[in-house]
Amino acid sequence: MAIHEQLPRIHKVELQQVGWAKATELAKVARRDGQRFDSATWLHKARELPKEEFKREVSKHLTGKETESWEILYFKAYKSQLPVIEQALSGRIQCVERDQRRCERRRYLRQRQRPHGHPRRR
Repeated sequence: MAIHEQLPRIHKVELQQVGWAKATELAKVARRDGQRFDSATWLHKARELPKEEFKREVSKHLTGKETESWEILYFKAYKSQLPVIEQALSGRIQCVERDQRRCERRRYLRQRQRPHGHPRRR
């Protein structure tokens, strides 16, 4: 099914003006909201907001959670530096895994110490 068929209250020409990336996001909102879809408000947001900000707005509407903005970073490293970088990253991964195992061990011990008939505290 074409995007403009999923958004019957918005004309195909208007969708072309906002671009197909934003139209795809509009379709997500329309699909979820059904008859409650406010096409005028969402079309206005699509026109006014940059693409990434509009995607965040849609995500916030769909999940109810604010998404953190992100940035793509590029690094230039010499081949001689790669072993040092790999070693640092693998060391950090091991720390994270060790911390996760420690947390799982604590959770297991707490569950064993809790008497059977008592509900879990929240």
